[in-house]
Amino acid sequence: MAHRNPFDLTIGRRGFLKVAGLGAGAMMLHGGVLSRAAMAQTAPDHRFVFAYFGGGWDTLMCLDPRDPAVFTEERIRDTNIQLAWDRLPNSFGRDMITFGDSPITFGPAIGDFQRHYQKACVVRGISMDTLTHEVGRRYMLTGQMPAGLQASGSSIATRIIAQQGDHSPIPNLVSRSETYNKGLPSFASGLSVNGAGDLVLTLQRLPGAPAQSVFDHLKTYRARRNNCDPTALNHTGFFDQIRTAETKATDLISQELDQYFNFNSQANRPIAERYGITQRGPVGTGATAGEQAALAAQALKQGVAQCVTISLATNLDTHDESWADDHPESLRAGFNALATLIDDLEESNLMSKTTIVVFSEFGRTPLLNTRDGRDHSLSSCAMLIGAGVPANTVVGGTNDVGLGPLPIDPATGLTLESGGTTLTPANVLASVMQSAGYDPSSLRENGLPCLMA
Repeated sequence: MAHRNPFDLTIGRRGFLKVAGLGAGAMMLHGGVLSRAAMAQTAPDHRFVFAYFGGGWDTLMCLDPRDPAVFTEERIRDTNIQLAWDRLPNSFGRDMITFGDSPITFGPAIGDFQRHYQKACVVRGISMDTLTHEVGRRYMLTGQMPAGLQASGSSIATRIIAQQGDHSPIPNLVSRSETYNKGLPSFASGLSVNGAGDLVLTLQRLPGAPAQSVFDHLKTYRARRNNCDPTALNHTGFFDQIRTAETKATDLISQELDQYFNFNSQANRPIAERYGITQRGPVGTGATAGEQAALAAQALKQGVAQCVTISLATNLDTHDESWADDHPESLRAGFNALATLIDDLEESNLMSKTTIVVFSEFGRTPLLNTRDGRDHSLSSCAMLIGAGVPANTVVGGTNDVGLGPLPIDPATGLTLESGGTTLTPANVLASVMQSAGYDPSSLRENGLPCLMA
């Protein structure tokens, strides 16, 4: 009778590669030199959520609007800005949303997030230096301009976990996004899934898996068996890496963490209702913004992860007339889910130690094209929320003729006519790291005082 690897009975090859951090979403390079002694010990319980709006968002419609009473169709030649909000579905307003003396203003697609405006730092006028989706996305994920289309460095979440340390079952959880590890410890690599359903399949025991007692015997066996000859077979440490990953993968299965992410279960019905997960697509698709947000909330609340990257919109690349219908709906769904996530974390007393970074790969042109859609723009926005973030604040801005990025005073965040600093993904993400107590020097940037509380 042929003998099977007991590990194959638990999660199989696909699950093993994912839990080990060796899937296609991670760049695993041997030679990570960051020792445990070098990891930051200042705030090991600091949590992060990176919320991606995929496709390039219309910043006029959400984070960088203009007053429609001033920026009218009749003045398009003067301003090179065309709001065209009158083309949106009737469920969207036609006015810019303001909040008394607050510097924050929102466009009509901001949805329920407007109730959390006082917690936000809106960052405007980020110079993306690219019109290519892959480049912009990887620039925002890593803080380093890609080489061609290839990511140049590790994801910010990976950098943070490498310094923070391995304090949870899945320190770096990534859903429907990319993740990179270049020369950092393997435990910092992102576990990449398509959504909650995919995570459940990765974490649960498959039919026919050994009982818990068998797992215990296997752990004892592995602890006692002879190691490979370190000089002949393990001189690179690769076998040690595989053995560590195998042990952690088996431990993950034994903890039954899948129960927290099965939003079809009776136990999780309140979560499904809260996030509007009423009809999920095929298992593993993670198709809705609500499911993505719920996954992040559960991962943080249950102590499963320290950093979570999620995708709150996937179809914002609207170059034709679908811009008027699809784009605002996708934006609003994403911001609604974000608002619910913040409510959830506040009720769980986690917002005081959680930083949320909201971003897209770039913005969209301020003028409609000949197909009644918007093309790619070199300028974008971001939003920071939570721990270490200056609240109820706007940093940076764009000009009133064409939405070009304006330089800022790095101390105050106010725009300048000349001189100053032009905001880039690098200094925004360096500020997030530094404000939380982590070393951003690998980004070759220091944090900006105006972005750190």
